[in-house]
Amino acid sequence: MTFIIDASVALKWYVEEEDSETARKLLQDTSRLEAPDLIIPEVTNFVWKKWRQHEFTQVQAESTVSSIMRLFETIHSSKTLSGHALNLSLTLDHPAYDCFYLACAEIRGAILVTADMKFHDKVKSSQFGDIVSSLDDLL
Repeated sequence: MTFIIDASVALKWYVEEEDSETARKLLQDTSRLEAPDLIIPEVTNFVWKKWRQHEFTQVQAESTVSSIMRLFETIHSSKTLSGHALNLSLTLDHPAYDCFYLACAEIRGAILVTADMKFHDKVKSSQFGDIVSSLDDLL
């Protein structure tokens, strides 16, 4: 099975948060982990904030970003996803950033895993509900 992982889940692999243990179970699974390239600036910006708040050293920040990126088998180009992401954004009336992940899941025939419950609930109640999963859904 292929999972499209959004930043809200990927960050839980290295930053202790609610559901981090559940998120880490994805790393023990034999499933493919993929994401749109949007995950790179999202993860990098989050880690920068942790550094700025003195929660990460520079070495920890650099290590976290590179470690997270190595866990993905494939990173998909936003350029190829943008048209579909825009259509999903307009259909769901939801920010396009999140819809890049959904577009990636739909195009790849994969399941989007997100810890963003607002986005999850919106997608789950739509015609795309069968391709989104929360961490709790995976238990």
